[in-house]
Amino acid sequence: MKCMDAMGEWGDLVSLCNSSWDHIHTVGGDPAVARKAATMAARATWSMGDWAHFEQFVGFTEENVVEGAYLRAVLALRKEDLEQCTR
Repeated sequence: MKCMDAMGEWGDLVSLCNSSWDHIHTVGGDPAVARKAATMAARATWSMGDWAHFEQFVGFTEENVVEGAYLRAVLALRKEDLEQCTR
């Protein structure tokens, strides 16, 4: 996933994340891995304009780190929720 992210292979990254999400999110058991995968997938879906999947992946990012907060702000702007953007 890191290589796909670095090379901008967004479609492949999202496909891999979707196909392995159950393992990453539940079976793998490491929440940090799931958050990192979700962050990469959120950036990829944003780049592709895939807003439905963007929202799904943003929900799994960390709120209290810069990138997670940034992605949540982008989603709030997309939804025209200006109050949420200021949090």
